[in-house]
Amino acid sequence: MRVVVLIIFLFMVKVTHAQTNSIEGNWLTSDGGRKIAVYKKDDKYFGKIVWVKDQNKSNEVGKVVITNLEVDGDEYENGTFIMPSDKHSASCSAKIKSGNVLRVSIYHGLKIFGHDLYLSKVN
Repeated sequence: MRVVVLIIFLFMVKVTHAQTNSIEGNWLTSDGGRKIAVYKKDDKYFGKIVWVKDQNKSNEVGKVVITNLEVDGDEYENGTFIMPSDKHSASCSAKIKSGNVLRVSIYHGLKIFGHDLYLSKVN
């Protein structure tokens, strides 16, 4: 009986852990200037700007800035980040650093030469 309870408990912890580590949802940039909605489509993840603080940048709302992220363990790899202002693109990956912080690494070639964008989970 104890073994069955232990197995059920471990399964529930694993399911809860997987659900809390999803990048789906709304994320605010560290400067508070944009909100990006991350969603799943055909087993890949995308991010679209859904709000901007500066009304001079309102033309960015609706633009997809993250495309084709694929799950790789607890990380998301092989994506593309499209700069909203100049339509320039770069490779990207993402990883949840804590329950409410997402690090998006944006780079050309090697990750060590790129930079990180930190997003905070919002409702």
